[in-house]
Amino acid sequence: MSDLALIYDKTTQTTSSFSSDSLAHSLNNACLAVGLSDGVIQDAVTRVCHSVSQWLLQKDEVTSDDVRRQAAAALSVVSAEAGYIYENENAMI
Repeated sequence: MSDLALIYDKTTQTTSSFSSDSLAHSLNNACLAVGLSDGVIQDAVTRVCHSVSQWLLQKDEVTSDDVRRQAAAALSVVSAEAGYIYENENAMI
């Protein structure tokens, strides 16, 4: 059993365990969308995934929106534009 919090998705009404691979993929896409270089993207994805994982250790259950907000805040330190894209990608057409 993982020590990380369970993630509740309100849209599907399901609970799942945290997937750093899924988070990394989404973060990578947001970084690519704003034109960051490969090295910066790799570093940002690693740092944000680690930050979110550490944050989840302190939680029992969170929503997918909570994870998105936490990851966006951490990504915004590297690139405000990428953080905004990541946080709002579900609202964009």
